[in-house]
Amino acid sequence: MDCNEAKTCIRPFLDGTCPPLKAGAFLKHIKTCPSCYEELETGCLIRMTDKDFQDRPEGYDLNKMMDAVIEKEKKKQNTFISALAFGFFMILGLAGVVVLYLNGLL
Repeated sequence: MDCNEAKTCIRPFLDGTCPPLKAGAFLKHIKTCPSCYEELETGCLIRMTDKDFQDRPEGYDLNKMMDAVIEKEKKKQNTFISALAFGFFMILGLAGVVVLYLNGLL
């Protein structure tokens, strides 16, 4: 993912609407691109200020919010990968049963 594409992912990423594969590529990109990470940080700050700055008794901690956003996305990535792996192994198991059935072993 390049910087131009990463910048188009910031809003959907913060909204939680970025597709899992694209979000994964975005996370990899911001780990190595200080400029895009800063854009994400700015987006987090704007979002925090707009939504709930007044409701946070502890004030705001941008690093903590960034970590929370990134951690939430990592969990979504892990869930997505787990679902893909489960689906793959279910199909593989079904294919195995079909092969055994067709060969008269089942």
